[in-house]
Amino acid sequence: VDSAVSRALERAAADAAAEFEGRLETALVEREAALRSEHDKELARAAAEAAADLDLRLSAARAKHADDVAHAREHAAANAAASFETRLATALAEREATLKEEHARDLARAAAEAAADLELRLAATRAKHADD
Repeated sequence: VDSAVSRALERAAADAAAEFEGRLETALVEREAALRSEHDKELARAAAEAAADLDLRLSAARAKHADDVAHAREHAAANAAASFETRLATALAEREATLKEEHARDLARAAAEAAADLELRLAATRAKHADD
C-alpha cells in the first residue's frame, strides 16, 4: 500500500511539476512577448523622436542654406553693381576724354579754317587796297 501511495504521490508530484513547468513556460513566453512589445514600443518612440529631431535639423539646415544663398546672391549683386559702376565710370571718363579730344580737334580745325578765311579776306582786302 505504501508503494502504491508512494507511486501516487510521485505521479501527483510529477503531474504538478509538469503543470508547473507548463505554466512557467507559458508565463515566460507571455513575459517575453510583453517585453518584446514594450521594446518595440520603445524603439518606435525612439525612432519617432529621432525622426522629429532630424526633421527639425533638416528644417534648420534648409533655413540656413536659404539664408546663405540669399546672402551670397546679395553679395554677388553688390559685386556686380560695383563692377558695373566701375565700368560705367571708366566708360564715361573714356567718352569724356574722347569728346574733349574731338572737341579740341574741331576747335583746331575751326580755328585753322577761320585763320585761312581771315588770311583770304586779308589778302583780298590788301589786293583791293592795292588796286585803289
